[in-house]
Amino acid sequence: MADRQNIVSMLRHELRKTQVEMSFIKARYEAAQTYPTNENHWAKADSLSPDAANDPLVRARLRSRSRFEVVENNPYLNGTLISLCNDFAGSGVRLRITDMDVPREERQRIEKQWKRWQKKIKLRKLLWQLRMDKAVSGEGFAVQIYNPRLKHPVKLDFRIVEADCITNPWGGISKDNGIVVNRAISPNMADGIKLDQYGFPVSYHILNHHPGGSGMIDGDTSGKWIPAEHVIHVFRPMRSWHRGIPELTPSIPLCAVARRYTMALVRCAEIQACLAAVLESDIPNYRNLQTPPTRTVEIKDENGQVIGTEQVTDEDDGPMFDLIPIEMGSFNLLPQGFRFKTWDRVPVGQQYDLFIGALMREIFRPLLVPYNMGIGSSKDSNMASGVLDAGLYTQGQKAERFAFEDDVLEPLAESWYEIGCLTDSYFTERGLMPVSKRELPDHEFGWDEVTIKHTDPTKIANAIVKQREAGVYTDRYIQEELLGKDYEEWQDEQLEQAKFIATLDKIRGCATAQAGTKTSVKDDSGIDSKDDETEDENDEE
Repeated sequence: MADRQNIVSMLRHELRKTQVEMSFIKARYEAAQTYPTNENHWAKADSLSPDAANDPLVRARLRSRSRFEVVENNPYLNGTLISLCNDFAGSGVRLRITDMDVPREERQRIEKQWKRWQKKIKLRKLLWQLRMDKAVSGEGFAVQIYNPRLKHPVKLDFRIVEADCITNPWGGISKDNGIVVNRAISPNMADGIKLDQYGFPVSYHILNHHPGGSGMIDGDTSGKWIPAEHVIHVFRPMRSWHRGIPELTPSIPLCAVARRYTMALVRCAEIQACLAAVLESDIPNYRNLQTPPTRTVEIKDENGQVIGTEQVTDEDDGPMFDLIPIEMGSFNLLPQGFRFKTWDRVPVGQQYDLFIGALMREIFRPLLVPYNMGIGSSKDSNMASGVLDAGLYTQGQKAERFAFEDDVLEPLAESWYEIGCLTDSYFTERGLMPVSKRELPDHEFGWDEVTIKHTDPTKIANAIVKQREAGVYTDRYIQEELLGKDYEEWQDEQLEQAKFIATLDKIRGCATAQAGTKTSVKDDSGIDSKDDETEDENDEE
């Protein structure tokens, strides 16, 4: 019993000792610590909710400053985003029905109707604008409309709406430092978006007029609610927010740094161009001395006799910052104690390129655009490095297209197919589509390939042939993914070409046989067949 008590007391003692030791051990994250040296850096960090962080005023300021940089003042970003949107939209989107249970003629009819309709509504332009709005304004909006002027059996069309027009219908529109904003807050609302109990959009409130328009009346929030299924809304959900911010938000302050640095060097160069040189002197400036130096001067009478002396103060020889003209090709003598000095050269060469290049790499990064594509030059890159750098860009474009397929193309295709099924002789040669087929069959969307192609087309062709022979590429993949063609249309073209070649070979074979017959006749008779033909013609005459 005593041994048992001793053991228990020893265990308790060790436990208390361990607890005391652990009380002095505190595992810490370095990033969670605040010191006098970093407190200013973390002063703006907050714990706001996603929608509170994206306050209407905050988003309005970000939109205006992003447009100021990208659209109006920064040629690098302007050109980069134009190239980005051009690559993204390509020549448009192809619809391919993958459900093999659907007859081929019916699949082709659906695909052709989609191709015609997307050209009428300018789908490529719609995708281009939505992608640009998403990057510059943070979010893109489009509303489904009935367009009676559309020259197509399906009158479904879309209208682009700027993010400024999606706002709450109450609270009043006001201007905060020149920015038009509605800061009214309501539960189950996210600045113009009505949400259900799970946080999903139910409807969008769209103003009748742009709040920044010249004819807009202050406080006017008149508009209408549009069901969410008729509104396309694209943005980058970095958090679980319901309204997006510009993709270049982290880069906007750096754009100002690059512009200030460039303008400072330009001003310095202008000053140097205006002033050829300066004169330096070790002689003190008497104006800056508290007690100017004096000298003794003799006082003489009318006859020139010295009658006394007096102390006088020396005056400056000339005004400060005086200008001395210098003639071309001349050699000037400088006053005693002065030196000729030219200005130091402004660092606008390699040093400027390195600094601006580092800034641009950081600015382009949120767009997933490589440096050579951003500045529009690959003079410092070779083919291998260019292809490797473009890998990040192509993957980003693919991910963006997947997001647009979910948010834009799927709802669009379903609405188009639903209306098309109710349109006479649209998907069928006569009448409406049967009720059993009024659900869009399994399908996929085809885009233009986004990649950097090799400069030697022979190497590209050889690589494709080797991949096909190895079974890596199929004919469908080569035609649809690499070349952007419809596979079944390519098959039809191949059949037509094969028939044409067979017919051409047949004609050539007949011509060769006829030529051979004429040659044999000449060899047997020794008379030229052409002379025979001439004699026959003369006989007929």
